[in-house]
Amino acid sequence: MGDNTIPNINASGLNAINTASMDIETALLAVQGKRAELMETQLRDQIAGVQAKNEQISKLNNVLSNLTGILANYATDANGSYTAPSSATGVTGASLNKEITAAGLTDLGWGGTNPANWNKDLKRNDIDAAVTKVKGQIDSLANSQQMDTLRLQSLSAKRNEAFEQMTNWIKKMQDVRNNILGNMR
Repeated sequence: MGDNTIPNINASGLNAINTASMDIETALLAVQGKRAELMETQLRDQIAGVQAKNEQISKLNNVLSNLTGILANYATDANGSYTAPSSATGVTGASLNKEITAAGLTDLGWGGTNPANWNKDLKRNDIDAAVTKVKGQIDSLANSQQMDTLRLQSLSAKRNEAFEQMTNWIKKMQDVRNNILGNMR
């Protein structure tokens, strides 16, 4: 880069702001504007990440709810077998399979059995293990989401600072112009 460029790193790579034809005021304003734009982009990306984790936690909670509902149809011993509910109000294997597929789960500890193909041959301990596994995934996502939320708060503060600095710079330049005009009168 030449003497008249200021590096600008953004989400799409390294760009340069050519300051050759700019006065110092315009150049500094351009740099502050690019900084504010970058912070805004990072903030949007972070928000999207938090929302995606929220959606995944919701899907896993649906799986957990269905697993718990299915578990009610098993005998209480570890190798207890499935007993069909007497009424049609209970959780069905089809609804569990649908929720497992929606959550994108590929391993619930059921051996070679596809987790989205729950069947009545599974034992109570298989379902208990799946419940434990899903709870662990929910806890892991919740912890990760807490860190993402802290990053989100930090980015929000930095973005606000960038806009505040840009606004202060504009105000200072306007005050300088007003003083110059006032002195000319």
